[in-house]
Amino acid sequence: TKKPRRRADDASASPKTTPAKTPKPQAAITIHESTTPPPAKLTGATMTEAVAHLARVDDRLAALITQIGPPTSLLDLIPATDHQATDVCWRALVKSVVYQQLSTGVAQTIHARLVKACGDAFTPTSLLDVDRTHLLSPKVGGLVGLSRTKADYVRGLSELFANGTLSDAKLQTLDDAAVMKTLRQVRGLGEWSVHMFCMFCLGRPDILPVGDLAVQKAFKKLYQTNTKLTGATDVNELPTRREMEALAAKWQPWRTVGSWYMWHVVETAAANWV
Repeated sequence: TKKPRRRADDASASPKTTPAKTPKPQAAITIHESTTPPPAKLTGATMTEAVAHLARVDDRLAALITQIGPPTSLLDLIPATDHQATDVCWRALVKSVVYQQLSTGVAQTIHARLVKACGDAFTPTSLLDVDRTHLLSPKVGGLVGLSRTKADYVRGLSELFANGTLSDAKLQTLDDAAVMKTLRQVRGLGEWSVHMFCMFCLGRPDILPVGDLAVQKAFKKLYQTNTKLTGATDVNELPTRREMEALAAKWQPWRTVGSWYMWHVVETAAANWV
């Protein structure tokens, strides 16, 4: 929610008279235990199996699959398994925070500045070494362009990785529910951000991002979840979490792949056959 714009003659509008708030520290978090082994990461072989399953169990989705073809670009977004690489999860989560509520172009610029500000290596430690003021907008003497809130979020996240509370190894060994419960404790990470992380960093095959607006609109269009049928732009007409989970239950254990197709529904003619 945007704050009301102050009048120009409001003395409190001057940054010189507005004291900077003390950053709220990231509280300690608990690593939740898994109740099941973590699912295998999506690969080319499992993607073929997933597409075949979705086409078999969902006639409406099958028409979309026929027109679009296999979701090869989804695999391109998932980092390849590299046991030598470190801080892969941290980078993905920091990027997620930076990109929140920004256009892609603006977010890319700010993220590139953040990487540059960290010097030769983009790591949790190098980010913590950057002066907090430098993380802020040039308008307040910063270099990167983050809001004060996001600056605190990425610093808090970096502290958790730098002190060993979180790591690639720990997150990769958790099941989906444990990843969600663990990361939701981190300031700046909500359900949607964790869903995106599970899908595009961990490559988890069975994630349904019920909070994604584009996915909600796609469910409405493809499955006609609202009898008014006045279009997919009215938020109060979009399907509920329960409706989406019920419709996608037959996609299991490949809801990530089904969701990828949902992102293409609104712009694809095949979705209009219903």
